[in-house]
Amino acid sequence: EALLACDTSTAVAGVPCGSWIPFSVTFDDPSGRAAALRGLGQNLNIDTTPFLAYDLDPAYRGLVNNLDVTSDVNRNYYNGFEVSLNARLPNGGNIFGGWTAHQHIQDTCGLTANPNGIGIEDPIRGADENILRGGRFCNQSELGIPFRNDFKLFGAYPLPGDFEFSGSIQAYAGGEREMRWGIPSSYFPGGLRTQGATVQVFAPGTNYYDYWTQVDIAFRKILRFGDLESSVQADIYNLMNSAVVVDENDSYGGSFARPTRLLQGRLLRLAFQVKW
Repeated sequence: EALLACDTSTAVAGVPCGSWIPFSVTFDDPSGRAAALRGLGQNLNIDTTPFLAYDLDPAYRGLVNNLDVTSDVNRNYYNGFEVSLNARLPNGGNIFGGWTAHQHIQDTCGLTANPNGIGIEDPIRGADENILRGGRFCNQSELGIPFRNDFKLFGAYPLPGDFEFSGSIQAYAGGEREMRWGIPSSYFPGGLRTQGATVQVFAPGTNYYDYWTQVDIAFRKILRFGDLESSVQADIYNLMNSAVVVDENDSYGGSFARPTRLLQGRLLRLAFQVKW
């Protein structure tokens, strides 16, 4: 015997749904961590309306599904607009870049192996994001997912004395933030649970990391010795030493939103090149 899927669109609190028993729960910030972060100026958008979570029917304790199937319901939608430029400057300089507006929508209501949601890799951003999908926010087509904007500009220009200057400006939309809440046993009916339930608190499209900008510059000096040409170069990455948060602890609790990865700090790179 295997676990039975639950159609979350017709689930009712207290009425068995497949191998699961739905119950109503409300995220009320039990540890006060979210309130403390808002007090520090973090603009967290939290849905505090009651929703259905699911406990495993005790009759199915220890059972698993060993059959993987391809969903005929789940969909990924990517909408994007891009503008690019490429121009020559006087004296041999050039500049190019582009702007992209993109929107990614995931409809994952077919993820019923666990109606509370399961972690899946974002196919657009890849391994950078593994988000809890399914559950109450499974149909993102109804959520008004916003467009996000990325921009990049690169230029190079020759200077007198066989010097060359180049640089780039990159501005990227931050990734999606999430809050995974392991529902305490006291929130289950009668304070008893068959297994733990982890749900997504943030509605997709409502909470993101900050936009981040990185400025890189480089100076290059060309040296000529007869038919031999060489160069020395100094590159400075993240010139402004931006320390924006690009990843954080996403499990609700005392360490929620604690940064786990920052944009790489200012870095100097020296290079010497010889051509013959």
